[in-house]
Amino acid sequence: MAADGTGLSGTPVLGHTVPFFHRPLAFRRECAESATGVVRLSVLGRDVFYLSHPDIIEAALVDGHEAFSRDDSLQKRLEPTLGRGLLNSDGEFWKRQRRLVQPAFNPRRIETQYAEVMYEEGRRLRERLEPGETFELYEEMKTLASGALLRTTFGDDVDPEPGYDAIRDINISGWLLPSWVPTYSNRRFRRGLNALNDIVYDEVARRRRERGDGDMLDLLLDAQTDDGTRMTDDEVRDEVVTLLFAGHGTSSAGLTYAMDLLSTHPGIQSSLASGVDRKLDGPPEPSDWDRLDAVDRAYRETLRLYPPTYSIRRRADESTVSGGHEIAEGSFIEVSPWGMQRDRRWYDDPEQFRPDRWTDEYEADLPEFAYSPFGVGPHRCIGRQFGLTSARLTLATPLEGYRYELVSDPDLDLETAVTIEPSTDLEVLVRER
Repeated sequence: MAADGTGLSGTPVLGHTVPFFHRPLAFRRECAESATGVVRLSVLGRDVFYLSHPDIIEAALVDGHEAFSRDDSLQKRLEPTLGRGLLNSDGEFWKRQRRLVQPAFNPRRIETQYAEVMYEEGRRLRERLEPGETFELYEEMKTLASGALLRTTFGDDVDPEPGYDAIRDINISGWLLPSWVPTYSNRRFRRGLNALNDIVYDEVARRRRERGDGDMLDLLLDAQTDDGTRMTDDEVRDEVVTLLFAGHGTSSAGLTYAMDLLSTHPGIQSSLASGVDRKLDGPPEPSDWDRLDAVDRAYRETLRLYPPTYSIRRRADESTVSGGHEIAEGSFIEVSPWGMQRDRRWYDDPEQFRPDRWTDEYEADLPEFAYSPFGVGPHRCIGRQFGLTSARLTLATPLEGYRYELVSDPDLDLETAVTIEPSTDLEVLVRER
């Protein structure tokens, strides 16, 4: 059988199930090349409509978003970890939580209070590195991301080491198997989740008695609805764990890919480094941000090639029409930033790392939903500005005086879970510039 509008073939019984799950990235590239903008797939006996044109994506997930909800099968698997946090809720409850959490991600707060922590974590990374030595890139980026997230969330009130360990343990994809399966990953996952719950609940109880220094946890505890209702301890816990789980996975992977690309493109790395040669004595002042625009462009290009999430899937709660296709209640639609952002219709040389493409003129001409590393529609990631600001500072600081060379195999092997993660070690050599 073939998918509607394409030459993609499937088997009579399994349809497109095998390539959908076993070749997730390559298969979505193939779907993205459909000229029709909609590819109808059969996956596990259900219709999945793959949307690959920005106008159709906007019509479905922005204008018509109320007809769709999150994939409940994924929600059930994530619920033991995330509870009903923003990443794992829907409907009126999600709207309430989004309003309550939003003040913690105020752009001005990010560029002042949080930026100081991000800068300091970048400095700590640089101080850990020694010229002439190598380090494993992904592990260092995990440490960097954990430090920034823990300190912006809890300030300096929580011992970072147990927090590092707990965050790493819950990000090993143990949730992919039922919790009762006695695997090493599941045992480690449960250990990490129990430890993280203890950290969060203990700190919430302490902050109920005595506020901290205005960090993210304080803001979550102070947030209230129009009628004065605040979040319960469990609701605060769910939002904090969601931030640490999702933020760690996306940030550590994104920073890893950025450093990997810079390490294999010495000319671009040198150009970025020349813009940050003046050492900062502290977080950037407003006048300093323009100097980091080149770093920002490099990270945007990194997220184009390696978006944090390769697939955004929604279930139709009612029958609707998208791109001329009737989508029955219970069917699914999917958007893949991985496929869209490597599509030749929207990007010249889509496989090439070209940060210089991100000019104001280029962005103005690019269809809005041809670039969506942080999601689409109302459920777009609330931490977008937080992630971009963190990347600016934590990438710029290690470039001061140092250059980096990838000395392991440059072919990047990837595995797909909630995020796209490197599956092989990336050894990087540090040299003085």
